[in-house]
Amino acid sequence: MPSLPFFVRAAFAAAFIAGAIAACGGGQTRAHPFERAWSDDSGVELAAFVARWAPPTRTAGPPLVVGAREQEALLGSALGSRPWRFDFPVEGQPFLTGRVAVALGGGELVALDATTGALHWRLPSFGTLRGASDDGSTTLVTIESLSGRRCQLLAVARNGTVVRQLLEEEPIGPPVVVDSFAFLPVGRSAVIVFDLVAGVEVARVVATMPLERAFVGDDGLYLGADEVVRFDAAVPEARRGGGTRVRLPVRHFPGGPRWRPLPEGGELPRSFLAASPRGGGLGSLALVGGRFLLGLDVGDARLRWIHAGTSRFLGARAVGEGLVACDASGQALALDDRGKVVRRWSLGASVERCDVSSGPVERASGDPPLRLEFAIAEALVAPQAAELDLELLFVDELAALATPLADAILREVARTPVVAGDPTEVAFARDALAKLAAARLAARR
Repeated sequence: MPSLPFFVRAAFAAAFIAGAIAACGGGQTRAHPFERAWSDDSGVELAAFVARWAPPTRTAGPPLVVGAREQEALLGSALGSRPWRFDFPVEGQPFLTGRVAVALGGGELVALDATTGALHWRLPSFGTLRGASDDGSTTLVTIESLSGRRCQLLAVARNGTVVRQLLEEEPIGPPVVVDSFAFLPVGRSAVIVFDLVAGVEVARVVATMPLERAFVGDDGLYLGADEVVRFDAAVPEARRGGGTRVRLPVRHFPGGPRWRPLPEGGELPRSFLAASPRGGGLGSLALVGGRFLLGLDVGDARLRWIHAGTSRFLGARAVGEGLVACDASGQALALDDRGKVVRRWSLGASVERCDVSSGPVERASGDPPLRLEFAIAEALVAPQAAELDLELLFVDELAALATPLADAILREVARTPVVAGDPTEVAFARDALAKLAAARLAARR
């Protein structure tokens, strides 16, 4: 249907907000906007849109962190500023997009200024927050229904006016909004480019790979899952296996971690991969697991550095050639491409979930980081049964290094299965590590 004037849309929005936001349609959008016959087999429609579209850039500003205390409050902090607190019964994952923090809980959806905690708007809503994006004027969210069988898309202006609302039977993955165009991963098989003002689809991306999420990388918009394609002039070729594709190097890690900006909802994964795509390659790659951050080589995923924290890392984003992460204690830190900490800041309290954002991370000055052998030795000083899969990986890394220092550390691990006073779980982990170290040394003979 034709686009309505903005003040008319605002009037419609005010009327239906009084009812349940979870209701279908919203008045200003046809019931099934994605059902039109699609016949752009050659990609002409998509190519025409790409030619007139300007790619997004990362929002400049201070590093930010937002965290959730389940059923209690949202917490936030900008580097150099005092932490803020917003009392709210948050459920699931909060999202930090640009300078906006978005969370859902207690039958409400809220958007806050992530630098101050000031409320932008709040609307009634139920379900699980799957993703959020903000282009400076419009906040776009996808919300999975309580039954898990439907997904809602909601576009909200900064003043709280609902610009567009859709309800779909297929899942809608984490979206991106740029200049009132929404990039919507629908059904894990296509990304719909949707004009939020006109209320119509304007282009569609299909590919020979899953399209589960959209996100802004170092140099533009990317679409995909464990493999991604850049939204550029070559993206129409994605349907034939082409396009500017970025793949992670092939390597098995314990637990089979997936590439994701951060968990979307539900249970937190034990580990996940964070990567920053750039052109046809990667700027950085890291494995996030337990209290460890592992820097990996972008070519072969070889271990380059280890950062051992004191609490479980809950969220991380790769930016430029560095990494920004937050943990359960409410601490946030930025690390450079060598694993050295460049910045630290805090929420001031512990959290169950968190998200971070930052611009490019500069290199730390001063002494070079620890040699990898010493970093692994430090990571194995107080092993934990809950992190044994990664700790066993560290032993294998020492064996693969095959340097005199690495072998000396292996021998020390092999002859220290138990330390007096160790708790049961620590003793169990030490014993498992000692057996593996001994086996790797024996294999050399």
